[in-house]
Amino acid sequence: MPYLYHTRLIPTVTTATNSASTHPVANVNQEGVAREWRATGSGANEIIFNLGASLALGCIELHGINFASAPILTSPNGSTTTARGTLTRYANKQGRGRGIVSLDGVTAQYVHVQIPSATPVDGAAFHRIGSATIMKTRLLMPIAPAKGYGVVTRVPQIRTVLANGRVAAAAIGQDIDEVRFSFRRKYDQSLDTFIQQLRIGAVIDMALPQFPHHIWPLRFNGDALESSHPKANSEESSIVLMEIA
Repeated sequence: MPYLYHTRLIPTVTTATNSASTHPVANVNQEGVAREWRATGSGANEIIFNLGASLALGCIELHGINFASAPILTSPNGSTTTARGTLTRYANKQGRGRGIVSLDGVTAQYVHVQIPSATPVDGAAFHRIGSATIMKTRLLMPIAPAKGYGVVTRVPQIRTVLANGRVAAAAIGQDIDEVRFSFRRKYDQSLDTFIQQLRIGAVIDMALPQFPHHIWPLRFNGDALESSHPKANSEESSIVLMEIA
């Protein structure tokens, strides 16, 4: 069953061992991966998120990363830390890396990401993080998708028809996944709370070993929810979610 993480926690202070002057660590707290954090090199680096108070946690998800893995630790006070697992990078078909560590049941003020000294997987001279999302609550999806799910990758681009009749295209932004779910539910089962959470933004982990990269920060941007009634006591609904990238 897929996991839904919701209610984003925004750090009051975020620090790094070192950062490139043009790509400060504060960039990781913005939505999307276009304005990323970059280290000054590929040496060991530690990112520390201070949430301002001790809070219940659900997960940390990193998007647009180029290191293979990083231990995740939490701390209630900034000094005593507890290891919570290792975040492993998985790349989608476009090569954008992401990873997640569940922090369900953990209460802490600080979340540490310890990037080891290693050559970045994309061959860059520095480590990078596009965005970091810390969520407060983990839930199972209220209803399992009826027919699996679909993924469409949108490639923002402009196209120009040349004098010779050929078409020239140029990318103008990040590739964005569009994730489609269909739900079949009884008349007394509701998706309202689920939709409200997705309008604000959530992280979904499909938790499939065959597709470990199917982890997304997503948002429901639609203004309508399509439904059909194949039987008198049931309803089918489809929703389209856009990756926050």
